Amino acid sequence: MKITQILGYEHFFEMPKNIGAKKLALANKIGRTKLKLFCFLLLSKYRKNTNWDVEDYLKEIFTTDNFSYIRSPSYSFIKCKYVKLRKIEPELKFELIAIESLLNMYLWIIENEKNILEIEEIKPFEIISLLELHLLFNSDLLINISEAENFAHNENDIKHFYKYFLTISFSSNDLTNFNYNWFLITQLYKASQLLIFLRENNKHKELLSNFLKKFNLISIGNYIQTMLTGAKLIINDSENGNYLDTKDATERGRLNQFLNEYLCSDFYNNSDQDDFLRLRSSPLEKKSENEYYVIFDLFFIKKIYNGLIFSLSKVDGDIKGLYGKKPTFLGEIRKDFSEGVLLYKVMNKVLKDEVFEKINGDEIKGLDGNKLKREPDYLAINKDAILLFESKDFYMRGKEKLSYN
Repeated sequence: MKITQILGYEHFFEMPKNIGAKKLALANKIGRTKLKLFCFLLLSKYRKNTNWDVEDYLKEIFTTDNFSYIRSPSYSFIKCKYVKLRKIEPELKFELIAIESLLNMYLWIIENEKNILEIEEIKPFEIISLLELHLLFNSDLLINISEAENFAHNENDIKHFYKYFLTISFSSNDLTNFNYNWFLITQLYKASQLLIFLRENNKHKELLSNFLKKFNLISIGNYIQTMLTGAKLIINDSENGNYLDTKDATERGRLNQFLNEYLCSDFYNNSDQDDFLRLRSSPLEKKSENEYYVIFDLFFIKKIYNGLIFSLSKVDGDIKGLYGKKPTFLGEIRKDFSEGVLLYKVMNKVLKDEVFEKINGDEIKGLDGNKLKREPDYLAINKDAILLFESKDFYMRGKEKLSYN
């Protein structure tokens, strides 16, 4: 197995002294709309083919409707540089696409939108500017990876490997290491269980009612069906997987209103980037009345349950007093739902009654003679083993998660 090396600007060019100014100059040769589209397409292509070859990428980026990469001097220059790199480091597997750098590139584009020109048509000899800009964001990522290497360097060989691997995995695995179909199923299951729990619990009914009203939803089934429809369009293998088209949808007006308010607006209105919070909050960008670009499909699918949790929390914060002065929605559901519903239900279904004796945390508390200061959340016993389960429903802060330390 070969070690993967992400290619950055320094592999092809001399690094500029003022990287910020260089990024802006390159962006103004391409235009903000085409830069966004570039990010959408690459993020979508990567999901469909994680083994996209560097040479295939170069051929595609240097090809336009009326211009073949074969005629491009810039393509020949970059290709020669890449061939030399492969000869020097034959044991490495080189890659140009990194999800984290593309997401950072898109965020940079929308943050600098007012300073980036709109270009109607890119001239063939300017296409290399697009590649250069992409490489600069890859170089930003390489700096972070280098910091992770320095952090782990002082340990002995095996500890050094473990620390380095875990450090770089916090960000990358969260964005790439999953099965879309399985992930969609778990998000739908948890979201449906949560909404049913809110509907059937008097303490939470008012919050659910306010959430449905805010996003113009008829019922919890309406929410699940809408999100499922969008997710199915996204994870299919069509060439148009990076955008949603609602022109043929039933109740198109209601659907578009929901997409605009729940999936396009920066619901948290937080300028500080906290683990791509802005993109997780609004994973779609509106293209026209009935068309939406999918910025990153994973964030759309995560919006089904993870985003629902934070959206409900935001509604709770906007309407003060739903849970009294001190308690909040997030605090309430960690015990009542995450442990009391999800953990208990899943374990009861996974572990067969004829094989295991099962006791949940509430039952353990009620046992005669219980002297435990903290009981496990779930206990399963059979003739061969005693299994203890602990439910942890919290999120690591993005600042720490993406610190590479």
